[in-house]
Amino acid sequence: MIERCVNMDKQLKFDSFNSIVICSTLNQMVNYIPIMLHKIDFEEIYSIRMENSDNELINKKFNYDNWDNNLEKVLNMVQHEQRITFRRNEITSHEFIIKELRKYSEKNLKDKKVLWNITGGQRHFVMAITEFVFSERPNDTIMYYDGDNEKIYYYRKNKKILPRKILKENVNFKISIPKALRLMGFHVKGRENLDEPSNYYKNMKSDKIGNSDEYKWYKNFYNLYCEEGNEKLREILINSNRFQNDKNDKKEITRTVLDKIIEEIEKSDLNTTVKEMFEGEKGKTLKNSISKHKKGKAFGYMLEKMTLYNLIEVISKNSGIKNVIADIDADISVDDGNSSSNETVDQFDVMIATKYGKIIMFECKSGSMGGDTAKSNNYSTYAISGAYGMPIIVIPVINKKNVFKVVKFETNVLKLNSRETDVKGNENLYEQIGIAVKSAERANLEVCCISQLKCFIEKYINVK
Repeated sequence: MIERCVNMDKQLKFDSFNSIVICSTLNQMVNYIPIMLHKIDFEEIYSIRMENSDNELINKKFNYDNWDNNLEKVLNMVQHEQRITFRRNEITSHEFIIKELRKYSEKNLKDKKVLWNITGGQRHFVMAITEFVFSERPNDTIMYYDGDNEKIYYYRKNKKILPRKILKENVNFKISIPKALRLMGFHVKGRENLDEPSNYYKNMKSDKIGNSDEYKWYKNFYNLYCEEGNEKLREILINSNRFQNDKNDKKEITRTVLDKIIEEIEKSDLNTTVKEMFEGEKGKTLKNSISKHKKGKAFGYMLEKMTLYNLIEVISKNSGIKNVIADIDADISVDDGNSSSNETVDQFDVMIATKYGKIIMFECKSGSMGGDTAKSNNYSTYAISGAYGMPIIVIPVINKKNVFKVVKFETNVLKLNSRETDVKGNENLYEQIGIAVKSAERANLEVCCISQLKCFIEKYINVK
């Protein structure tokens, strides 16, 4: 029986191992961090894995070649790590797995201090490794990386070793969103340097972000948007998801979705402070920010920016959280990194990477009636976050109960060659958001009201 470590073995240091044996897995972050923390030479990495299947469906889901290649690319390894490969008919025998481990150990691991990382390993490998190491290599160490608690637990037959908290150690390797996703087989478009964080992150760390007019606009607008008495503002913007661009006979756009939002604000009985956000220099800042999105999901984009900048605001004011964050970015497009066409396989609204390898995604659901609805029912791509990822759905209300109420809304936007949906009364303002919430809850995903971002980031970023 393995006994959890409770007493400190001061002789065990992060750089005290010659080699590491890992288990090939989809989320190679659980192998990357231990390799870097323990400063193990790349030539001393041994990967236990299955042989790729001839069955196309199985191979697509469990592609060990791709998983190992993902780790090698991030490590910039000149040669492959040494692979200990098993055929599928071989893993039916527990004794056979141990026999192969013994054979490989005698040939390659003699007189070496080995760290055996069972994180991500399939059960048959974990059981065999545990029995083999405790029976035949009692001076070796087994480790398990608990990504949720950011700790590495060590197990050795004859010694007890205190678990180590990743962030308490002096680490000098870099985590970024492109690197984290590369370890899971995805390539972030426009961010080729895996060690470099986003401009948002760099400006946040240097405290330059506060000088941005765009940042100031969204910071102020977020506060107004979340005020208890500004329900009408929230209703106007949620309803604007139904707007379409006006076009003349030549199919040229004469009035954009953003134009209609501004017109709706002007014609409303909202207070002067809110209206001023859409006028003059402030209005120009918004238009510059929206840019190409003014013809499409203008409010959806505004919601993403509100989410991004409020998260940056929260992080900037909390030194503990700020020290844990490794990267933050928005409007992220990814492909599979292998296709010559570089076809986008998914997009993410706001994403955070921590120094201990956790990915937190904020997916904004503004309540549009088109692709946003379809997307709200398909969460398969959240596998991109890996075993220790946290996908969070952000909705544009300050009380989740509101989305299950039937609320009618009459727009003030004039009909000028626009589609009837612009001016027809909205019979159920929150319907599409409600659909997104129910879909998220069925998938056991967290749902966050736009006003609760501070609570969520403090809840899921561990700074203890």
